[in-house]
Amino acid sequence: MRRRTPWIAPALAGFAAVLLVAVAARALPWSPARNRAVVMALARSAPVIATGPPLSARAAPTQSHGVAAQRTVAGAGQVAGTASRRTVASSRVLRVNIPGPGAGISTLGGYVYLPAGYDDPVNAAARYPVLYLLHGTPGWPSDWFQPAHAAAWMDQLVASGAIRPMILVAPTANRQHLDDSECLNAVRGPQMETYLTSDVVAYADANYRTLPDRGHRAIGGISSGGFCALNLGLRHQDEFSVVLGLMPYGDPGSPADVTHRLLGDRPVLYQQNTPSRYLPQFTFNYPMAFFLDAGSRDSVVLSGAERLKMLIASHRQTVTLRIVLHQSHSWRMARREVPYALSFAARELASP
Repeated sequence: MRRRTPWIAPALAGFAAVLLVAVAARALPWSPARNRAVVMALARSAPVIATGPPLSARAAPTQSHGVAAQRTVAGAGQVAGTASRRTVASSRVLRVNIPGPGAGISTLGGYVYLPAGYDDPVNAAARYPVLYLLHGTPGWPSDWFQPAHAAAWMDQLVASGAIRPMILVAPTANRQHLDDSECLNAVRGPQMETYLTSDVVAYADANYRTLPDRGHRAIGGISSGGFCALNLGLRHQDEFSVVLGLMPYGDPGSPADVTHRLLGDRPVLYQQNTPSRYLPQFTFNYPMAFFLDAGSRDSVVLSGAERLKMLIASHRQTVTLRIVLHQSHSWRMARREVPYALSFAARELASP
């Protein structure tokens, strides 16, 4: 079983792996001035550039409360936008249990980020785009709000006016911490693809003020979660219009391992779940937008991402690849790329 999260070396396992995960999850020092510089640069220019050096900002704090944010005013059925009036409001990150009736799963834990202003009475009729975020293996959905600091980046991007507010949903993609589902429907096991693309989406639409259509849904992931986002986004293009792949893989791992362990020794199922293999003959029924990135020192992922970009571009779909200089497959790389990925998603998700 190949484990591919940014913070763990393939040769380590057991206690050593858990220890490394804990160390990597610690937040780096907070540098407000540097983060503001990044956010304002995104606000002044196109949210995403094709290539460039790492961000100069340090990591954001793990919690984001009491952030001064622009008041959002939108009518029923509209995307929340920014207005001239300001208010002090707090975003919220909620710990939730998401049932999986369609997948035959009782419940799995997850997190939901509600942007500043969501609870303001003036926004009672406002509805929001949704970005679904998938963790790597081994990993937890909380990774997006601890080592990746997605909530803090969202707070700053929204408060600066760089992007419009979005809801973030981070579900659990593995039944247990060291499982490696690759977000697939196992032939004799958990139906994780169904859970993530059907049950989780239905839960979000039923419990929060979402804009419940593909034009306002994005799916993203880090490392093996980047593979998940790419594969699920392509296989469910009627559900998602934007895909974010941070350090993504173009396949679910070793064909022999995955086919035997998850796919009932059916090679055709491996082919059908390997974007690098099926994209040449893939049919796009809807326009889609893709954000990919890779560190210049992450040779395996970089070569795969370059091929994925070429294949997607051959279908005349929107695709951006950021090659980040001097970076490898790490949480440092992921943290620095999160604001670019969030900005890309906010830009590409359809307006009313």
